[in-house]
Amino acid sequence: PICGPCGPAVVLLDGSSSTDADGDPIAYDWSLVANPVGAASLSTATTAQAAAVIDVAAPSAPGYTTSTFVLVTLAASDCTDSSTAYLQLTVNCLGL
Repeated sequence: PICGPCGPAVVLLDGSSSTDADGDPIAYDWSLVANPVGAASLSTATTAQAAAVIDVAAPSAPGYTTSTFVLVTLAASDCTDSSTAYLQLTVNCLGL
């Protein structure tokens, strides 16, 4: 989990270690599968590296924590074969 000040958190995603057995070029497709109330967005969703911007609402009182859970997928394909990886991101915000 990422814990920090309330507001948007930027998470860098890296699929560049994906390989193809034949050496064919790989196409990348990042997606947000679980995205509560539009809490997250992706930049450059069709490259090996992307960034997820996740917004976390401030807790209602000091000492409480709010969390945002986002599920991200990366589909790597060479137009013949495809593989998908899943990543759950949790961003916590502690009220001060």
